[in-house]
Amino acid sequence: MALSAYRLSELTAEQLLHIMQARIDIFVVEQNCVYRDIDAIDWQALHVCDWHNHELAAYARVYEQDGFLCIGRVLSQRRGEGRARQLMTYCIEQLYPTRSIKISAQSYLTRFYHSLGFKSQGEPYLEDGIPHIDMLLAR
Repeated sequence: MALSAYRLSELTAEQLLHIMQARIDIFVVEQNCVYRDIDAIDWQALHVCDWHNHELAAYARVYEQDGFLCIGRVLSQRRGEGRARQLMTYCIEQLYPTRSIKISAQSYLTRFYHSLGFKSQGEPYLEDGIPHIDMLLAR
């Protein structure tokens, strides 16, 4: 596992294309959800990547919003290998070990995020037709 964190300007064109392709494949095509995946957050986000043989195995973006540190667009292209957990643990423990973190989690993943220390906040809601819930890792 080769985890790295990049600002947008530090990504190569090839790396950026791998990221965008993976995000579109999972969040738009697989989840049948038409929305603007590439947005203004990408400009300010830290793009955290797990590269395996020059291919993107897992990804997340980390950014500030409304006074919170947020992690979003979490994906694993190699499901069942624990890469999403390793990626989230890296973000939480290595990159931001003292910061509270807010996420908008797809509801079916609440048990996964609870296992990382996140607590559900409020009631579930629909985001782009998919059930989500806000979660917080308070520090």
